[in-house]
Amino acid sequence: MIFLAVSLMIMIPLAKFFGAVGAAWGALISGALSNFVTFLVAQRYYKIDWQVGKMLVMYLILLIGLLIVLTSEHKGVLLSLISVKVGVLLMFILYGIIIGIINKKNSNVLLASLLKRSTE
Repeated sequence: MIFLAVSLMIMIPLAKFFGAVGAAWGALISGALSNFVTFLVAQRYYKIDWQVGKMLVMYLILLIGLLIVLTSEHKGVLLSLISVKVGVLLMFILYGIIIGIINKKNSNVLLASLLKRSTE
């Protein structure tokens, strides 16, 4: 109930001033805030040792890809946009291989899952 009240206190003023875009930003801000508080409470009860540096690099790569897509969506240069997206995806995969998140076992499980879903 507290998160609902906080969401309304954030979203209503933003929606009044900025319309639908303000409501979307309000939802993003209130959702991020509630997730952060939930994470802090959960960490009190069960401590998880996060590899923050590696995670930050992964999120940075995703953020770079997001910013490229958002800023170049209206440029109309489709081929270069696709090549940039593929380049960011390859950076993400390469870094995942370097830090050991992506390996042969995980790749085989993912491929088997994808193939199973495609035949259903």
